[in-house]
Amino acid sequence: MSSSSTPKSFYLIALAIPVMLILAFEGLLRLTVSVKDYPLFVPASEKSDVWQPNPDLIKRYFHHPDLAPNVSPDTQLFTLQKAPGQVRIVVMGGSTAAGFPYGRFGSLSGMLQQRVKRLYPDKDIEVLSVAISSINTYTLIDIVDEVLAIEPDAVLIYTGHNEFLGVMGVGSSYASYGSAWLTRAFLFFRDWRLFQLMQSVLISAPDSRAQGVSDHTVMASIAKHKHIEFGSEMYQKGVEQFENNLNYLIGKIADNDVKTFVATIASNDTGQPPFSGNTLDNPTLASCMTGRLLDKAVSSALVKQYADSANAHFCHARVLEHRGDINTAQQHYTRASDLDGLRFRAPSEFNQVIMQTALQYDAYLVDVHSAMQQASVTGLIGNNLMLEHLHPNKRGYFVLAEAFAQSIANNWLTPSISLEASRQIAWQEVPLTEADELYAQFKINQLTNDYPFKDTPTTVTFDDKYTFAGDITWRRIQGEPWLDLQQSQLKGYQRQQRWTEAARVAGILYDALPFESQTANASASLHLRAEKPKLAAWYARRAVQLQPDNIDSRLTLAEALFKSAERDQAIAQLEHILTIEPDNRRASYFLSQLKGVK
Repeated sequence: MSSSSTPKSFYLIALAIPVMLILAFEGLLRLTVSVKDYPLFVPASEKSDVWQPNPDLIKRYFHHPDLAPNVSPDTQLFTLQKAPGQVRIVVMGGSTAAGFPYGRFGSLSGMLQQRVKRLYPDKDIEVLSVAISSINTYTLIDIVDEVLAIEPDAVLIYTGHNEFLGVMGVGSSYASYGSAWLTRAFLFFRDWRLFQLMQSVLISAPDSRAQGVSDHTVMASIAKHKHIEFGSEMYQKGVEQFENNLNYLIGKIADNDVKTFVATIASNDTGQPPFSGNTLDNPTLASCMTGRLLDKAVSSALVKQYADSANAHFCHARVLEHRGDINTAQQHYTRASDLDGLRFRAPSEFNQVIMQTALQYDAYLVDVHSAMQQASVTGLIGNNLMLEHLHPNKRGYFVLAEAFAQSIANNWLTPSISLEASRQIAWQEVPLTEADELYAQFKINQLTNDYPFKDTPTTVTFDDKYTFAGDITWRRIQGEPWLDLQQSQLKGYQRQQRWTEAARVAGILYDALPFESQTANASASLHLRAEKPKLAAWYARRAVQLQPDNIDSRLTLAEALFKSAERDQAIAQLEHILTIEPDNRRASYFLSQLKGVK
């Protein structure tokens, strides 16, 4: 060995020793120290092979759990091992992907799950969601390996609005680490026992109330840097964060040969004035913002005078919309949103990033933004599709889910029926009850009666307690368990003989409890009562899959198939029943009747 190589070896050994000591200490800690982990998926109960997204997942990003906002993925039950022939779709994203304020059944995953029942009646398609309010792409890249571990056939992504003020966002008060490399370092070392030990020693437990977490909505608590100027250094950090993370996320999924559907994002252009728009001290502009000024020359002059004012552009856009100049109005609405200093809505350039990233990795682009525009009579996205600044209403979520359904049908799975022809039926079968809509409105009222919609928060009351749906809603607000309330709705609608609504609730219950054959069969029976035989057949098939020898489930399936004009399949079911129970009188009678039908 030459003398010149000796120092190099010496330095390598000197460097390796502390690294080996750290790794050895880490190994010892893992053997001896018990800490709280927050994996993406956890068993639904002890001694269960049924799993669900971890309701405490958000806590993994905070030094102390008390600092975490009260948000979680919706409960969805599934098995880690897919059933033979099953197609698994996973939805990733923030609050819009999660369906706020409707929850799981009004979300992209809930509406898409309902849609595939009719589009693909012979396929076992499972739509899971790991979407969570307040998160951004940092969380998505952190959990993507765990998503891929459950072997999805496709991943659906709707994200972008929380990049600045969401958890770990560049301007957030929640788990913000100041720079991209520090945030990625935290994500890398977070599960190390040594890192966790250092955290517990160096960082004292906080008073969550002092942090402002308890007394406000998440949106009101989350903004740290309340004004991020368009084009500023912090703004550029947010754009770079989104671009880099989205590239990593979609690239990772593509490397695993999983189909990726990534959507452009939409927000409320016409119905939500800028949160931080500047220059309201100008009386003319203030008057214009209230809608009392409709003079194009005046609003145009305001834009020239205040070229960087979000309020000026919003005012001018309103005037142009009123005059029917929709294309120019859209340009100024977009500019107003981009200039809004309180960044609860993604800037328009994010959609360009999404499009370019989809193209780079051959992902399927779902143009939700255009779909929302096309669903609006004026071509502008406003309160007709949005509840406030960016969360869709019932119709808006339907449009969102339809955009993904269209892309899936065009690029991947060929449906058994026409997507367009069945769209109106799908709208009537949206899995939301009257109580769900009342509860959603209550949640939105809470949100919009706090910062940034109001400087001083006001208490929200619920007064519609004396109708059937209102009573259910009030009990939910009071904290009564969701499953108990669904059972109450089911019994109530049956007493009222409102079979369509009873069937809707029964279907929701089955989707919540997909491994209970009794729930599936009850849903099938109620869909027959509601004169929806094709959906009845879908639920009856699930009941038979869960309990192949259950005679009642097969009889229900035979009836549903016959009423769906699938006579031969109905006969096959009846004949199968007789192989299980040769003396079954009902099966023999129905079989003789069907064979007599020409």
